[in-house]
Amino acid sequence: DGRRVKTWGFSDRGVYKLGDPAYARVMARELHKEGMDIPDGEVSWRLRDPQGSTIREGTGALDDRGGFSVELELPEEGALGYWDLNYTLTIDGDEHGYYQSLPVKAYRAPSFRVDLSAPEAGLPGAELRATANGRYLFGAPMGGAEARWSALIGETSFTPEGRDEYTFGPRF
Repeated sequence: DGRRVKTWGFSDRGVYKLGDPAYARVMARELHKEGMDIPDGEVSWRLRDPQGSTIREGTGALDDRGGFSVELELPEEGALGYWDLNYTLTIDGDEHGYYQSLPVKAYRAPSFRVDLSAPEAGLPGAELRATANGRYLFGAPMGGAEARWSALIGETSFTPEGRDEYTFGPRF
């Protein structure tokens, strides 16, 4: 009948530590020539560590938005690396897979913050001024701290508002 299922997903952050909670979601849509529908279906999921061992697993159903959420806690002990969260969605009797990678790294939460105030753009040959303010996250200023910086330049183009027929920038 020309129907196919599209799946996609996301997790709540880009990197995790062992022992962290992880929140992930997978979504599905049935695509067809008239558009798309929110499907009904069952979901099974499995979390595997970097060596391929199953650490957690579960089942459930797609919700009324065509999605399924997983809330889990990574173990306190385990291997660092890329953990796999694999889903199997059963929709109208057909199985559809989706895979998410959860990077588990050894990291330390930042102890300071740097705020930069600078213009969004500059012109060639013009002076550009920026101000950086650093502070420890517990509130103390970072007086006398060493700073390193770099600047990047790149080509861009500009189209005046309401004048889509004009573009200024490098030739294509």
